[in-house]
Amino acid sequence: MVVYCHVFARPPIALGQPWAPGTALTDYVLNPLGIIQNFGFLGVALFFLISGFIVTHTGLTESRFSFLVKRVFRIYPALIVTVVGTILLVNYAVSIGMTDGSMGIGYVSATLAAFGFEAGFTKNSLIGVSWTISIELFFYGVMLILLPLLKRSPAWCMAIILVVCAIGAGSRVLTPDILHKTITHIFAYMPIFVIGMSIYFYWSDRIKLNVAIVFGVASFGTYLFGNACVHPEQIELSALHPAQVVYAAAIFLAVLWYYGKQNVSNGRITKFFAGISYSLYLIHVQLSIFLSYVLFPFLGLTLTMLASFAACVVLSYAMQLLVEKPAQKVGRKLLIKHAQWRGLAAA
Repeated sequence: MVVYCHVFARPPIALGQPWAPGTALTDYVLNPLGIIQNFGFLGVALFFLISGFIVTHTGLTESRFSFLVKRVFRIYPALIVTVVGTILLVNYAVSIGMTDGSMGIGYVSATLAAFGFEAGFTKNSLIGVSWTISIELFFYGVMLILLPLLKRSPAWCMAIILVVCAIGAGSRVLTPDILHKTITHIFAYMPIFVIGMSIYFYWSDRIKLNVAIVFGVASFGTYLFGNACVHPEQIELSALHPAQVVYAAAIFLAVLWYYGKQNVSNGRITKFFAGISYSLYLIHVQLSIFLSYVLFPFLGLTLTMLASFAACVVLSYAMQLLVEKPAQKVGRKLLIKHAQWRGLAAA
């Protein structure tokens, strides 16, 4: 959904060229259903919700050290490579006169982007999706701290997260400082992860249905409260942002039921895109923008978008093979060594 928003929905607007399939989709599907940003925010909400589900599932079987190592070697190698590649791409775009370099390519922006903390701290983000990466990393940090409680008492774990989110987002009213807004907006979106957590705990028979419903509703209520404090414009009925969260939960529950209860296995295409999804998420915005302006004069709109999508997929696959998998292999070796050291120490 996020890829469609940036690779297929953005170029017609940026280039001032109508695209019949996109117009039809907007007129007959998106507008009637109240889906905003060409699936953009719906995709983000779904991403947060699924992360809450999956990270909870894996966290229950991991130690803090294992949890930390796996996330570091999963997130940072591809992120750092993306930052370096984007800096080179932007500098090349500046050299050929495509842009004035206003995109954040300074040392501060690049350093923050490499650590996943760029969004909101710089005027122009280097990585288009960096604001979501910041929230994802914050969720990992919270889960790392609460991991023992997650295993002992799921309800208390979720309750504490929601209370902290409400206090953190509510503190936005204390000061208009931009740095404070950046921090509080992380708290405002965190409850979406808790919706995913509550779904997982019910799905795995760790809490009852009524408890899952209570936490689902409480999470949505905390999300509304947090955004009313931090992003009040998103809570207006005309904004339709809360509806995207509801849609995301409905879509995920439907897919979970279909795959979980019907014993449907993932096909090759699904597995392929699942494998490259992280790299694709990182690179697709900046690469598609660059290719749109370079290829459009030669290929026209439709072929340009298809070529951009193909290039994003190919490069994402290359990153998966050359960056992600080797990094994860290093992480696994480190965990094995750590287990051996602990065994020797115990002996």
